[in-house]
Amino acid sequence: MPDPEGYSESELVKAKAIYDKVYEATSKGKKPIPLSKVQSAFNLDSHTYRNIIDVFSKAHVFDIRSDRIWDVIPPAGLIEYETIEEGKVVSEEEFDWRNLKFVVKVLDLPGENVLTYYVPPIKISNGLKIQLKYVFHNLIRVKGDYTAPIGQDHEQKMEMAKRMAVIAIKKELKLPADVTDRLSDILLYEFSEIGCLSIFLMDPEVEEVVFNGNNAVSIYHCRHGWMKTNAYPNGEESLIEIANRMARVARKEINISNPIVETRLHTGDRVTTLLNTVSPQGTMITIRKFSRNPWTIVGLMTEYASVSLEIAALLWFAVEYDLNILVAGGSGSGKTTLLNAICSLIPPSIHTLSIESVREIFIPENRAWNWLSLTSRDDPNTDPIDTIDLINTSLKMRPERIILGEAVRPEEIRALFQAMQIGHPVYSTIHATSSNELMKRLMDPSYNIPKTDINSLDLVVVMYHNLKDMSRTLIEVSEITYDGSMSDSNIMSNLYLYSPKNRAYIQVSKPDKIFEKVNKKTGMTEAEMKADIEEKKKVLKHAIEKDIKGINEFGMFVQEYYSERENLLERVKDRR
Repeated sequence: MPDPEGYSESELVKAKAIYDKVYEATSKGKKPIPLSKVQSAFNLDSHTYRNIIDVFSKAHVFDIRSDRIWDVIPPAGLIEYETIEEGKVVSEEEFDWRNLKFVVKVLDLPGENVLTYYVPPIKISNGLKIQLKYVFHNLIRVKGDYTAPIGQDHEQKMEMAKRMAVIAIKKELKLPADVTDRLSDILLYEFSEIGCLSIFLMDPEVEEVVFNGNNAVSIYHCRHGWMKTNAYPNGEESLIEIANRMARVARKEINISNPIVETRLHTGDRVTTLLNTVSPQGTMITIRKFSRNPWTIVGLMTEYASVSLEIAALLWFAVEYDLNILVAGGSGSGKTTLLNAICSLIPPSIHTLSIESVREIFIPENRAWNWLSLTSRDDPNTDPIDTIDLINTSLKMRPERIILGEAVRPEEIRALFQAMQIGHPVYSTIHATSSNELMKRLMDPSYNIPKTDINSLDLVVVMYHNLKDMSRTLIEVSEITYDGSMSDSNIMSNLYLYSPKNRAYIQVSKPDKIFEKVNKKTGMTEAEMKADIEEKKKVLKHAIEKDIKGINEFGMFVQEYYSERENLLERVKDRR
Protein backbone atom coordinates (compact mmCIF):
# COMPACT_ATOMS: atom_id res chain seq x y z
CA MET A 1 0.00 0.00 0.00
CA PRO A 2 1.18 3.55 -0.63
CA ASP A 3 1.27 4.67 2.98
CA PRO A 4 1.33 1.65 5.36
CA GLU A 5 2.55 3.78 8.23
CA GLY A 6 -0.82 5.53 8.12
CA TYR A 7 -2.67 2.37 9.14
CA SER A 8 -3.04 0.69 12.46
CA GLU A 9 -2.46 -3.09 12.57
CA SER A 10 -6.22 -3.79 12.49
CA GLU A 11 -6.69 -1.35 9.62
CA LEU A 12 -3.91 -3.07 7.69
CA VAL A 13 -5.58 -6.44 8.07
CA LYS A 14 -8.92 -4.99 7.05
CA ALA A 15 -7.47 -3.10 4.07
CA LYS A 16 -5.62 -6.16 2.73
CA ALA A 17 -8.70 -8.33 3.14
CA ILE A 18 -10.89 -6.03 1.06
CA TYR A 19 -8.59 -6.00 -1.98
CA ASP A 20 -10.03 -9.32 -3.10
CA LYS A 21 -13.56 -8.15 -2.38
CA VAL A 22 -13.06 -4.87 -4.22
CA TYR A 23 -11.56 -6.70 -7.20
CA GLU A 24 -14.41 -9.20 -7.21
CA ALA A 25 -17.08 -6.50 -6.97
CA THR A 26 -15.60 -4.30 -9.69
CA SER A 27 -15.03 -7.26 -12.03
CA LYS A 28 -18.57 -8.67 -11.94
CA GLY A 29 -21.01 -8.19 -14.79
CA LYS A 30 -20.52 -7.00 -18.31
CA LYS A 31 -20.69 -3.28 -17.55
CA PRO A 32 -17.99 -1.28 -15.75
CA ILE A 33 -18.89 -0.43 -12.15
CA PRO A 34 -18.26 3.00 -10.58
CA LEU A 35 -15.79 2.67 -7.73
CA SER A 36 -17.77 5.21 -5.73
CA LYS A 37 -20.44 2.53 -5.32
CA VAL A 38 -17.80 0.15 -4.02
CA GLN A 39 -16.81 2.72 -1.39
CA SER A 40 -20.33 2.90 -0.04
CA ALA A 41 -20.90 -0.86 -0.39
CA PHE A 42 -17.88 -1.64 1.80
CA ASN A 43 -18.32 1.38 4.05
CA LEU A 44 -14.75 2.55 3.33
CA ASP A 45 -13.42 5.74 4.80
CA SER A 46 -11.90 8.25 2.36
CA HIS A 47 -8.32 7.43 3.42
CA THR A 48 -8.67 3.70 2.70
CA TYR A 49 -10.65 4.33 -0.46
CA ARG A 50 -8.00 6.69 -1.93
CA ASN A 51 -5.19 4.27 -1.11
CA ILE A 52 -7.01 1.36 -2.78
CA ILE A 53 -7.57 3.47 -5.91
CA ASP A 54 -3.88 4.44 -5.90
CA VAL A 55 -2.73 0.83 -5.61
CA PHE A 56 -5.15 -0.38 -8.29
CA SER A 57 -4.23 2.34 -10.77
CA LYS A 58 -0.46 2.02 -10.31
CA ALA A 59 -0.78 -1.73 -10.70
CA HIS A 60 -2.40 -1.09 -14.11
CA VAL A 61 -5.70 -2.81 -13.36
CA PHE A 62 -7.86 0.13 -14.42
CA ASP A 63 -8.96 1.30 -17.81
CA ILE A 64 -10.47 4.78 -17.45
CA ARG A 65 -13.63 5.06 -19.57
CA SER A 66 -14.91 8.37 -18.18
CA ASP A 67 -14.49 10.57 -15.14
CA ARG A 68 -16.72 8.29 -13.09
CA ILE A 69 -16.47 4.82 -14.60
CA TRP A 70 -13.54 2.47 -14.16
CA ASP A 71 -13.27 -0.86 -15.95
CA VAL A 72 -11.29 -3.32 -13.85
CA ILE A 73 -9.02 -5.70 -15.79
CA PRO A 74 -7.21 -8.77 -14.38
CA PRO A 75 -4.04 -7.97 -12.37
CA ALA A 76 -2.07 -10.40 -14.51
CA GLY A 77 1.60 -10.97 -15.07
CA LEU A 78 2.89 -11.28 -18.63
CA ILE A 79 1.88 -14.95 -18.83
CA GLU A 80 -0.99 -16.80 -17.19
CA TYR A 81 -0.90 -20.54 -16.50
CA GLU A 82 -4.20 -22.40 -16.87
CA THR A 83 -5.10 -24.93 -14.16
CA ILE A 84 -5.67 -28.45 -15.55
CA GLU A 85 -6.94 -31.18 -13.26
CA GLU A 86 -7.50 -34.01 -15.74
CA GLY A 87 -5.44 -36.15 -18.05
CA LYS A 88 -2.98 -39.02 -17.75
CA VAL A 89 0.44 -38.13 -16.34
CA VAL A 90 3.09 -39.33 -18.81
CA SER A 91 6.04 -37.99 -16.80
CA GLU A 92 6.82 -35.37 -14.19
CA GLU A 93 9.86 -33.45 -13.01
CA GLU A 94 10.51 -31.06 -10.13
CA PHE A 95 12.30 -27.75 -10.68
CA ASP A 96 13.38 -25.05 -8.25
CA TRP A 97 13.29 -21.40 -9.27
CA ARG A 98 14.97 -19.52 -6.44
CA ASN A 99 12.79 -20.56 -3.43
CA LEU A 100 9.78 -21.63 -5.50
CA LYS A 101 9.16 -25.29 -6.34
CA PHE A 102 7.35 -26.46 -9.46
CA VAL A 103 6.30 -30.01 -10.32
CA VAL A 104 6.09 -29.95 -14.11
CA LYS A 105 4.01 -32.67 -15.77
CA VAL A 106 3.65 -34.01 -19.29
CA LEU A 107 -0.08 -34.75 -19.65
CA ASP A 108 -2.05 -36.80 -22.14
CA LEU A 109 -5.38 -34.94 -22.22
CA PRO A 110 -8.57 -36.44 -23.64
CA GLY A 111 -9.46 -35.05 -27.05
CA GLU A 112 -5.97 -33.65 -27.70
CA ASN A 113 -3.77 -35.08 -30.45
CA VAL A 114 -0.54 -33.88 -28.83
CA LEU A 115 0.76 -34.02 -25.28
CA THR A 116 0.52 -31.00 -22.96
CA TYR A 117 3.40 -29.56 -20.97
CA TYR A 118 1.86 -28.46 -17.67
CA VAL A 119 3.51 -25.87 -15.42
CA PRO A 120 1.50 -25.47 -12.18
CA PRO A 121 0.29 -21.89 -11.67
CA ILE A 122 1.27 -20.03 -8.52
CA LYS A 123 -1.91 -19.72 -6.47
CA ILE A 124 -2.24 -16.25 -4.99
CA SER A 125 -5.33 -14.11 -4.73
CA ASN A 126 -6.06 -11.36 -7.22
CA GLY A 127 -5.90 -8.84 -4.40
CA LEU A 128 -2.40 -9.95 -3.42
CA LYS A 129 -1.36 -9.99 -7.06
CA ILE A 130 -2.57 -6.39 -7.39
CA GLN A 131 -0.47 -5.41 -4.38
CA LEU A 132 2.61 -7.22 -5.73
CA LYS A 133 2.19 -5.58 -9.12
CA TYR A 134 1.94 -2.20 -7.41
CA VAL A 135 5.16 -2.92 -5.50
CA PHE A 136 6.88 -4.02 -8.71
CA HIS A 137 5.94 -0.86 -10.61
CA ASN A 138 7.14 1.25 -7.72
CA LEU A 139 10.46 -0.63 -7.81
CA ILE A 140 10.81 -0.03 -11.56
CA ARG A 141 9.97 3.65 -11.09
CA VAL A 142 12.51 4.13 -8.32
CA LYS A 143 15.29 1.63 -9.17
CA GLY A 144 14.90 0.99 -12.89
CA ASP A 145 14.41 -2.17 -14.96
CA TYR A 146 15.96 -5.43 -13.78
CA THR A 147 16.60 -6.81 -17.25
CA ALA A 148 20.30 -7.71 -17.27
CA PRO A 149 22.16 -6.80 -20.49
CA ILE A 150 24.71 -9.20 -21.97
CA GLY A 151 28.03 -8.74 -20.19
CA GLN A 152 26.46 -8.08 -16.79
CA ASP A 153 26.17 -10.79 -14.18
CA HIS A 154 22.56 -11.91 -14.39
CA GLU A 155 22.51 -13.68 -11.02
CA GLN A 156 24.10 -10.68 -9.31
CA LYS A 157 21.45 -8.39 -10.74
CA MET A 158 18.64 -10.77 -9.77
CA GLU A 159 19.99 -10.92 -6.21
CA MET A 160 19.92 -7.14 -6.07
CA ALA A 161 16.33 -7.19 -7.38
CA LYS A 162 15.44 -9.78 -4.74
CA ARG A 163 16.83 -7.62 -1.91
CA MET A 164 14.97 -4.57 -3.18
CA ALA A 165 11.75 -6.58 -3.52
CA VAL A 166 12.06 -7.86 0.07
CA ILE A 167 12.57 -4.33 1.38
CA ALA A 168 9.67 -2.96 -0.66
CA ILE A 169 7.25 -5.74 0.36
CA LYS A 170 8.17 -5.34 4.04
CA LYS A 171 7.57 -1.62 3.79
CA GLU A 172 4.44 -1.72 1.65
CA LEU A 173 2.64 -4.82 2.89
CA LYS A 174 3.86 -5.31 6.48
CA LEU A 175 4.06 -9.11 6.29
CA PRO A 176 6.13 -11.66 8.28
CA ALA A 177 9.69 -12.37 7.10
CA ASP A 178 9.01 -15.90 5.79
CA VAL A 179 5.99 -14.71 3.81
CA THR A 180 7.90 -11.69 2.51
CA ASP A 181 10.74 -13.89 1.22
CA ARG A 182 8.37 -16.11 -0.74
CA LEU A 183 6.37 -13.16 -2.08
CA SER A 184 9.55 -11.46 -3.30
CA ASP A 185 10.33 -14.55 -5.40
CA ILE A 186 6.75 -14.62 -6.68
CA LEU A 187 7.04 -10.94 -7.59
CA LEU A 188 10.22 -11.56 -9.61
CA TYR A 189 8.73 -14.67 -11.23
CA GLU A 190 5.44 -13.05 -12.21
CA PHE A 191 6.50 -9.57 -13.27
CA SER A 192 10.24 -9.05 -13.68
CA GLU A 193 12.65 -9.81 -16.52
CA ILE A 194 11.65 -13.19 -18.02
CA GLY A 195 11.06 -15.02 -14.75
CA CYS A 196 7.74 -16.35 -16.05
CA LEU A 197 9.66 -18.29 -18.74
CA SER A 198 12.23 -19.70 -16.35
CA ILE A 199 10.78 -23.22 -16.09
CA PHE A 200 10.86 -23.65 -19.87
CA LEU A 201 14.47 -22.46 -19.92
CA MET A 202 15.50 -24.66 -16.98
CA ASP A 203 14.14 -27.95 -18.36
CA PRO A 204 17.02 -29.61 -20.27
CA GLU A 205 14.53 -31.56 -22.40
CA VAL A 206 12.85 -28.41 -23.75
CA GLU A 207 14.70 -27.31 -26.88
CA GLU A 208 12.45 -24.58 -28.27
CA VAL A 209 9.80 -22.22 -26.87
CA VAL A 210 7.35 -20.54 -29.27
CA PHE A 211 4.86 -17.70 -28.76
CA ASN A 212 2.36 -17.51 -31.62
CA GLY A 213 0.10 -14.56 -30.95
CA ASN A 214 -2.46 -15.19 -28.21
CA ASN A 215 -2.41 -18.96 -28.70
CA ALA A 216 -1.04 -21.27 -26.04
CA VAL A 217 2.75 -21.23 -25.78
CA SER A 218 4.19 -24.29 -27.52
CA ILE A 219 7.48 -26.08 -26.92
CA TYR A 220 9.66 -28.65 -28.64
CA HIS A 221 10.52 -31.51 -26.28
CA CYS A 222 13.47 -33.77 -27.12
CA ARG A 223 11.48 -36.93 -26.28
CA HIS A 224 7.92 -35.96 -27.19
CA GLY A 225 8.33 -33.47 -30.04
CA TRP A 226 6.02 -30.46 -30.33
CA MET A 227 3.70 -29.96 -27.37
CA LYS A 228 1.12 -27.43 -26.21
CA THR A 229 1.54 -25.86 -22.79
CA ASN A 230 -0.93 -24.44 -20.28
CA ALA A 231 0.74 -21.03 -20.61
CA TYR A 232 -0.96 -18.12 -22.39
CA PRO A 233 0.33 -14.58 -22.95
CA ASN A 234 -1.96 -11.92 -21.47
CA GLY A 235 -2.75 -10.29 -24.77
CA GLU A 236 -0.71 -8.57 -27.45
CA GLU A 237 0.63 -5.94 -25.03
CA SER A 238 2.17 -8.65 -22.87
CA LEU A 239 3.80 -10.25 -25.93
CA ILE A 240 5.27 -6.92 -26.98
CA GLU A 241 6.55 -6.35 -23.42
CA ILE A 242 8.23 -9.79 -23.43
CA ALA A 243 9.75 -8.98 -26.84
CA ASN A 244 11.02 -5.61 -25.56
CA ARG A 245 12.60 -7.16 -22.48
CA MET A 246 14.42 -9.74 -24.57
CA ALA A 247 15.60 -7.07 -27.01
CA ARG A 248 16.87 -4.89 -24.15
CA VAL A 249 19.09 -7.74 -22.95
CA ALA A 250 21.15 -7.20 -26.11
CA ARG A 251 20.63 -3.42 -26.09
CA LYS A 252 18.40 -3.62 -29.17
CA GLU A 253 15.04 -2.10 -29.99
CA ILE A 254 12.01 -3.68 -31.60
CA ASN A 255 9.37 -1.39 -33.07
CA ILE A 256 7.30 -0.74 -36.20
CA SER A 257 10.33 0.40 -38.18
CA ASN A 258 12.37 -2.56 -36.91
CA PRO A 259 9.82 -5.40 -36.55
CA ILE A 260 12.24 -8.36 -36.81
CA VAL A 261 14.94 -8.72 -34.16
CA GLU A 262 17.37 -11.54 -33.44
CA THR A 263 19.08 -11.58 -30.08
CA ARG A 264 20.07 -13.89 -27.25
CA LEU A 265 19.27 -14.14 -23.56
CA HIS A 266 21.70 -14.04 -20.63
CA THR A 267 21.59 -17.86 -20.85
CA GLY A 268 22.94 -17.69 -24.42
CA ASP A 269 19.68 -18.98 -25.89
CA ARG A 270 18.84 -17.58 -29.31
CA VAL A 271 15.68 -15.44 -29.71
CA THR A 272 13.90 -14.45 -32.93
CA THR A 273 11.02 -11.95 -32.64
CA LEU A 274 8.52 -10.75 -35.25
CA LEU A 275 6.04 -7.99 -34.39
CA ASN A 276 2.40 -8.18 -35.46
CA THR A 277 3.13 -5.80 -38.35
CA VAL A 278 4.74 -8.76 -40.19
CA SER A 279 2.87 -11.57 -38.38
CA PRO A 280 -0.94 -11.36 -38.87
CA GLN A 281 -1.64 -13.80 -36.00
CA GLY A 282 0.11 -11.51 -33.54
CA THR A 283 3.62 -11.03 -32.27
CA MET A 284 5.72 -14.21 -32.59
CA ILE A 285 8.71 -15.12 -30.43
CA THR A 286 10.89 -18.21 -30.87
CA ILE A 287 13.52 -19.14 -28.28
CA ARG A 288 16.04 -21.74 -29.47
CA LYS A 289 17.85 -23.20 -26.47
CA PHE A 290 21.36 -24.56 -26.45
CA SER A 291 22.44 -27.47 -24.30
CA ARG A 292 23.43 -26.50 -20.75
CA ASN A 293 25.65 -29.61 -20.64
CA PRO A 294 27.58 -29.83 -23.93
CA TRP A 295 27.80 -33.30 -25.37
CA THR A 296 31.04 -35.22 -25.79
CA ILE A 297 31.62 -37.96 -28.34
CA VAL A 298 31.20 -40.54 -25.56
CA GLY A 299 27.84 -39.08 -24.56
CA LEU A 300 26.64 -39.23 -28.16
CA MET A 301 27.61 -42.90 -28.38
CA THR A 302 26.07 -43.96 -25.06
CA GLU A 303 23.06 -41.70 -24.52
CA TYR A 304 21.63 -41.37 -28.02
CA ALA A 305 23.58 -43.88 -30.14
CA SER A 306 24.10 -40.99 -32.58
CA VAL A 307 27.61 -42.13 -33.58
CA SER A 308 29.29 -45.54 -33.79
CA LEU A 309 32.61 -46.37 -32.14
CA GLU A 310 34.32 -46.80 -35.55
CA ILE A 311 33.16 -43.40 -36.81
CA ALA A 312 34.06 -41.69 -33.51
CA ALA A 313 37.59 -43.10 -33.78
CA LEU A 314 37.85 -41.94 -37.42
CA LEU A 315 36.73 -38.42 -36.44
CA TRP A 316 39.31 -38.34 -33.65
CA PHE A 317 41.97 -39.45 -36.13
CA ALA A 318 40.91 -36.63 -38.49
CA VAL A 319 41.05 -34.07 -35.67
CA GLU A 320 44.51 -35.13 -34.46
CA TYR A 321 46.02 -35.02 -37.95
CA ASP A 322 44.73 -31.59 -39.01
CA LEU A 323 41.98 -32.58 -41.46
CA ASN A 324 39.14 -30.20 -42.38
CA ILE A 325 35.61 -31.26 -41.38
CA LEU A 326 32.16 -29.91 -42.26
CA VAL A 327 29.12 -31.09 -40.28
CA ALA A 328 26.00 -30.89 -42.46
CA GLY A 329 22.34 -31.41 -41.64
CA GLY A 330 18.94 -29.80 -41.48
CA SER A 331 17.73 -27.41 -38.79
CA GLY A 332 17.67 -29.04 -35.35
CA SER A 333 19.45 -32.18 -36.59
CA GLY A 334 22.27 -31.99 -34.03
CA LYS A 335 24.98 -30.32 -36.14
CA THR A 336 26.23 -28.06 -33.36
CA THR A 337 25.99 -30.91 -30.85
CA LEU A 338 28.33 -33.04 -32.98
CA LEU A 339 30.63 -30.06 -33.62
CA ASN A 340 30.94 -29.57 -29.85
CA ALA A 341 31.83 -33.26 -29.49
CA ILE A 342 34.46 -33.01 -32.23
CA CYS A 343 36.01 -29.92 -30.62
CA SER A 344 36.58 -31.77 -27.33
CA LEU A 345 39.00 -34.09 -29.24
CA ILE A 346 41.41 -31.28 -30.21
CA PRO A 347 44.87 -31.70 -28.62
CA PRO A 348 45.15 -29.37 -25.57
CA SER A 349 48.33 -27.70 -26.85
CA ILE A 350 46.64 -26.53 -30.05
CA HIS A 351 45.90 -22.78 -30.30
CA THR A 352 42.19 -22.71 -31.22
CA LEU A 353 39.82 -19.93 -32.24
CA SER A 354 36.04 -20.33 -32.38
CA ILE A 355 33.85 -17.80 -34.21
CA GLU A 356 30.09 -17.57 -33.71
CA SER A 357 27.18 -15.16 -33.92
CA VAL A 358 25.72 -16.74 -30.75
CA ARG A 359 28.02 -18.71 -28.52
CA GLU A 360 27.16 -22.41 -28.72
CA ILE A 361 30.62 -24.01 -28.78
CA PHE A 362 31.78 -24.93 -25.28
CA ILE A 363 35.11 -26.36 -24.28
CA PRO A 364 36.56 -28.32 -21.37
CA GLU A 365 37.91 -26.13 -18.58
CA ASN A 366 41.45 -27.43 -19.11
CA ARG A 367 41.39 -25.94 -22.65
CA ALA A 368 40.40 -22.38 -21.70
CA TRP A 369 44.00 -21.12 -21.50
CA ASN A 370 44.65 -21.71 -25.22
CA TRP A 371 41.21 -21.24 -26.75
CA LEU A 372 39.91 -17.88 -27.96
CA SER A 373 36.14 -17.55 -28.33
CA LEU A 374 34.97 -14.73 -30.62
CA THR A 375 31.37 -13.60 -31.19
CA SER A 376 30.04 -11.17 -33.78
CA ARG A 377 28.46 -7.90 -32.67
CA ASP A 378 25.21 -6.42 -33.93
CA ASP A 379 24.69 -3.41 -31.67
CA PRO A 380 22.68 -0.52 -33.15
CA ASN A 381 24.77 1.95 -31.14
CA THR A 382 28.12 0.78 -32.57
CA ASP A 383 29.60 -0.42 -35.84
CA PRO A 384 28.63 -4.05 -36.52
CA ILE A 385 31.30 -6.76 -36.47
CA ASP A 386 30.25 -9.85 -38.44
CA THR A 387 31.73 -13.31 -38.74
CA ILE A 388 33.66 -12.36 -41.90
CA ASP A 389 35.49 -9.66 -39.93
CA LEU A 390 36.31 -12.20 -37.23
CA ILE A 391 37.51 -14.86 -39.69
CA ASN A 392 39.83 -12.36 -41.37
CA THR A 393 41.08 -11.16 -37.98
CA SER A 394 41.61 -14.72 -36.73
CA LEU A 395 44.01 -15.46 -39.59
CA LYS A 396 46.40 -12.90 -38.05
CA MET A 397 46.29 -14.59 -34.62
CA ARG A 398 48.28 -17.71 -35.48
CA PRO A 399 45.38 -20.14 -35.22
CA GLU A 400 46.09 -23.86 -35.36
CA ARG A 401 42.36 -24.62 -35.54
CA ILE A 402 39.51 -22.36 -36.70
CA ILE A 403 35.95 -23.27 -35.74
CA LEU A 404 33.01 -21.45 -37.29
CA GLY A 405 29.80 -22.23 -35.42
CA GLU A 406 27.66 -22.02 -38.55
CA ALA A 407 28.50 -21.16 -42.17
CA VAL A 408 25.35 -19.68 -43.70
CA ARG A 409 26.14 -16.86 -46.08
CA PRO A 410 28.13 -17.48 -49.30
CA GLU A 411 30.85 -15.06 -48.18
CA GLU A 412 31.29 -17.00 -44.90
CA ILE A 413 31.70 -20.28 -46.77
CA ARG A 414 34.17 -18.71 -49.21
CA ALA A 415 36.17 -17.30 -46.27
CA LEU A 416 36.25 -20.79 -44.69
CA PHE A 417 37.66 -22.36 -47.83
CA GLN A 418 40.23 -19.57 -48.12
CA ALA A 419 41.37 -20.42 -44.57
CA MET A 420 41.64 -24.10 -45.57
CA GLN A 421 43.67 -23.11 -48.65
CA ILE A 422 46.08 -21.15 -46.47
CA GLY A 423 46.60 -24.26 -44.35
CA HIS A 424 44.45 -23.68 -41.27
CA PRO A 425 42.42 -26.76 -40.24
CA VAL A 426 38.75 -25.73 -40.11
CA TYR A 427 35.61 -27.23 -38.55
CA SER A 428 32.13 -25.81 -39.12
CA THR A 429 28.44 -26.64 -39.56
CA ILE A 430 26.42 -26.01 -42.69
CA HIS A 431 22.83 -26.58 -43.81
CA ALA A 432 22.54 -29.54 -46.20
CA THR A 433 20.72 -32.84 -45.87
CA SER A 434 23.35 -34.94 -47.68
CA SER A 435 26.92 -34.69 -48.90
CA ASN A 436 25.67 -34.69 -52.52
CA GLU A 437 23.42 -31.73 -51.78
CA LEU A 438 26.30 -29.95 -50.08
CA MET A 439 28.58 -30.40 -53.09
CA LYS A 440 25.88 -29.02 -55.42
CA ARG A 441 25.45 -25.99 -53.16
CA LEU A 442 29.17 -25.31 -52.96
CA MET A 443 29.49 -25.36 -56.77
CA ASP A 444 26.32 -23.32 -57.29
CA PRO A 445 27.00 -19.87 -58.83
CA SER A 446 25.77 -18.16 -55.64
CA TYR A 447 28.60 -19.83 -53.67
CA ASN A 448 31.01 -20.39 -56.55
CA ILE A 449 33.58 -22.49 -54.69
CA PRO A 450 36.10 -23.80 -57.27
CA LYS A 451 36.67 -27.56 -57.36
CA THR A 452 40.33 -26.98 -56.56
CA ASP A 453 39.26 -25.26 -53.31
CA ILE A 454 36.74 -28.00 -52.51
CA ASN A 455 39.69 -30.39 -52.54
CA SER A 456 40.91 -28.63 -49.38
CA LEU A 457 37.95 -30.12 -47.53
CA ASP A 458 38.58 -33.61 -46.18
CA LEU A 459 35.50 -34.98 -44.42
CA VAL A 460 31.76 -34.30 -44.60
CA VAL A 461 29.53 -35.80 -41.90
CA VAL A 462 25.75 -35.50 -42.12
CA MET A 463 23.33 -35.42 -39.19
CA TYR A 464 19.63 -36.26 -39.45
CA HIS A 465 16.67 -35.63 -37.12
CA ASN A 466 14.10 -38.43 -37.30
CA LEU A 467 10.77 -36.86 -36.31
CA LYS A 468 9.17 -40.29 -35.90
CA ASP A 469 11.30 -41.47 -32.98
CA MET A 470 12.92 -38.09 -32.11
CA SER A 471 16.42 -39.52 -32.68
CA ARG A 472 19.34 -37.49 -34.02
CA THR A 473 21.79 -39.66 -35.89
CA LEU A 474 24.91 -39.29 -37.97
CA ILE A 475 23.76 -40.86 -41.25
CA GLU A 476 26.66 -40.30 -43.61
CA VAL A 477 30.44 -39.90 -43.60
CA SER A 478 32.12 -38.96 -46.88
CA GLU A 479 35.62 -37.97 -47.95
CA ILE A 480 36.52 -35.54 -50.71
CA THR A 481 38.28 -37.37 -53.53
CA TYR A 482 38.70 -34.72 -56.22
CA ASP A 483 41.47 -35.84 -58.57
CA GLY A 484 41.77 -32.82 -60.84
CA SER A 485 39.31 -34.04 -63.47
CA MET A 486 36.20 -32.11 -64.47
CA SER A 487 33.83 -34.96 -63.62
CA ASP A 488 31.51 -34.28 -60.67
CA SER A 489 31.39 -38.00 -59.90
CA ASN A 490 35.02 -37.87 -58.77
CA ILE A 491 34.52 -35.17 -56.14
CA MET A 492 33.35 -37.28 -53.23
CA SER A 493 33.16 -40.85 -51.92
CA ASN A 494 30.93 -42.28 -49.18
CA LEU A 495 32.79 -44.00 -46.34
CA TYR A 496 29.89 -44.90 -44.01
CA LEU A 497 26.12 -44.89 -44.50
CA TYR A 498 23.53 -45.46 -41.78
CA SER A 499 20.89 -48.17 -42.28
CA PRO A 500 17.69 -47.15 -40.42
CA LYS A 501 16.26 -50.64 -40.90
CA ASN A 502 19.18 -52.39 -39.18
CA ARG A 503 20.09 -49.42 -36.98
CA ALA A 504 23.70 -49.99 -37.97
CA TYR A 505 26.43 -48.43 -40.12
CA ILE A 506 27.59 -49.92 -43.41
CA GLN A 507 31.18 -49.24 -44.46
CA VAL A 508 30.99 -48.39 -48.15
CA SER A 509 34.68 -47.77 -48.82
CA LYS A 510 38.05 -47.24 -47.18
CA PRO A 511 39.27 -43.70 -46.39
CA ASP A 512 41.99 -43.86 -49.04
CA LYS A 513 42.15 -40.12 -49.72
CA ILE A 514 42.36 -39.34 -46.00
CA PHE A 515 45.16 -41.87 -45.59
CA GLU A 516 46.93 -40.33 -48.58
CA LYS A 517 46.76 -36.82 -47.12
CA VAL A 518 47.89 -37.91 -43.63
CA ASN A 519 50.74 -39.90 -45.22
CA LYS A 520 51.95 -36.75 -46.99
CA LYS A 521 51.81 -34.80 -43.71
CA THR A 522 53.30 -37.37 -41.33
CA GLY A 523 54.92 -40.15 -43.35
CA MET A 524 52.73 -42.72 -41.58
CA THR A 525 52.02 -45.91 -43.51
CA GLU A 526 48.49 -47.18 -44.05
CA ALA A 527 49.11 -49.94 -41.52
CA GLU A 528 50.22 -47.39 -38.91
CA MET A 529 47.18 -45.22 -39.57
CA LYS A 530 44.81 -48.19 -39.21
CA ALA A 531 46.59 -49.13 -35.98
CA ASP A 532 46.16 -45.54 -34.74
CA ILE A 533 42.40 -45.66 -35.41
CA GLU A 534 42.14 -49.05 -33.65
CA GLU A 535 43.99 -47.60 -30.67
CA LYS A 536 41.52 -44.71 -30.49
CA LYS A 537 38.64 -47.20 -30.63
CA LYS A 538 40.05 -49.01 -27.56
CA VAL A 539 40.55 -45.73 -25.70
CA LEU A 540 37.00 -44.57 -26.46
CA LYS A 541 35.61 -47.96 -25.46
CA HIS A 542 37.45 -47.59 -22.14
CA ALA A 543 35.86 -44.14 -21.67
CA ILE A 544 32.44 -45.70 -22.31
CA GLU A 545 33.07 -48.47 -19.77
CA LYS A 546 34.22 -45.93 -17.16
CA ASP A 547 31.33 -43.58 -18.02
CA ILE A 548 33.69 -40.69 -18.80
CA LYS A 549 31.29 -38.45 -20.71
CA GLY A 550 31.09 -35.06 -18.90
CA ILE A 551 32.79 -32.31 -20.88
CA ASN A 552 35.41 -31.46 -18.24
CA GLU A 553 36.00 -35.07 -17.24
CA PHE A 554 36.39 -36.12 -20.87
CA GLY A 555 38.62 -33.10 -21.51
CA MET A 556 41.06 -34.36 -18.87
CA PHE A 557 40.84 -37.86 -20.37
CA VAL A 558 41.78 -36.53 -23.83
CA GLN A 559 44.62 -34.50 -22.31
CA GLU A 560 45.98 -37.67 -20.71
CA TYR A 561 45.84 -39.43 -24.08
CA TYR A 562 47.98 -36.75 -25.70
CA SER A 563 50.43 -36.15 -22.80
CA GLU A 564 50.67 -39.55 -21.09
CA ARG A 565 49.59 -41.92 -23.81
CA GLU A 566 51.58 -44.95 -22.63
CA ASN A 567 50.19 -44.75 -19.08
CA LEU A 568 46.65 -44.42 -20.39
CA LEU A 569 47.08 -47.34 -22.79
CA GLU A 570 48.34 -49.50 -19.92
CA ARG A 571 45.19 -48.64 -17.96
CA VAL A 572 43.06 -49.42 -20.98
CA LYS A 573 44.82 -52.76 -21.38
CA ASP A 574 44.36 -53.63 -17.70
CA ARG A 575 40.82 -52.18 -17.75
CA ARG A 576 41.66 -49.88 -14.84
